Amino acid sequence: MTSSNNRLAHKLYVVLQVTTLVYIAIFFCNYSRNMSRSKLECQLEPRDYHITPFPDRQQVLNITEIATVEEVLKKRRQILKDVCAPIPKRQIRGSMVGRILVDESHEVMYCQVPKVGSSNWLRAFLILTGDFSRDEYIGWVEFNSLNKYYKRLSKYKGLERILLARKYRKFLFVRHPFSRLLSAYINKFVERASDEFREKMYTQIIMVTGSNATEINFYDFANYLISTKDKVEMWNYHYRPIFNLCAPCEIQYDVIGHLETVDTDSAYVLHMIGANFDYPNFVPGATHSSDPEKLKKYFGLLTASQIKELYGIYEMDFKIFGYEIPTYLNVTIP
Repeated sequence: MTSSNNRLAHKLYVVLQVTTLVYIAIFFCNYSRNMSRSKLECQLEPRDYHITPFPDRQQVLNITEIATVEEVLKKRRQILKDVCAPIPKRQIRGSMVGRILVDESHEVMYCQVPKVGSSNWLRAFLILTGDFSRDEYIGWVEFNSLNKYYKRLSKYKGLERILLARKYRKFLFVRHPFSRLLSAYINKFVERASDEFREKMYTQIIMVTGSNATEINFYDFANYLISTKDKVEMWNYHYRPIFNLCAPCEIQYDVIGHLETVDTDSAYVLHMIGANFDYPNFVPGATHSSDPEKLKKYFGLLTASQIKELYGIYEMDFKIFGYEIPTYLNVTIP
């Protein structure tokens, strides 16, 4: 009888603890900070923190460099916050957090954005497991083992997802929207895409645009995006806007790295999570789409109207990440 009572008391104690934690989490989210914000946004606020340099790595940031990077990151977060402020917060769906990799050991989350060094960050996360070395080749075969070590945020449910996102540090890397778009086009339709994907997209683009071209050119690709902009959630990840991949207005990232400053930004992130290796900056088949001459070559094939339409599609990426249309494209946005 005593044993039965003890078990019952233990169960009641556990239930009471869980219930208390749930109510504390809900109370904290509802009443701390600004009550006008959504529950999820409340839980995903970035934190202020300062890191100290590692002594044993080549890409080491000294204290002055760390302070400089932190000041830049602070400004980037403020730009994003100001732009997002008047925008109604969206409900976080699984598709919006399915790109976010969760590392429970290092308590960090990374939103995987294609064409912004994402393959190198996947390499970094595999190296963090201790089963891989920075000196060995890590490719798509090895990437398939990521699920053995990590889960995506979409795999966590309800309160657990919110509490993890509140506790963990979060980062993503972005780049100029037009150079990312061009990189995706070159990668998918010019250089390295599979014949199957290219043929599938060729059929879709011809059906949508009515073009009689024998291959997917940049002009027709732009028209396809413009014609299907109301179905952006169905686009391939490689050219889907980051606004639709990582929920940057809803999930407040601690670090918004830029590909244009990847050396210092990546070094900072690796310091932040306690990694003891340098960023694996391995870029096979680089498209060089950030080269102004290459941008002018491809975007020069488009009309001013097309460029403005593309800007409209990627407008949030331009604004929240602090980018502008290059002046050499001779297009003015009101």
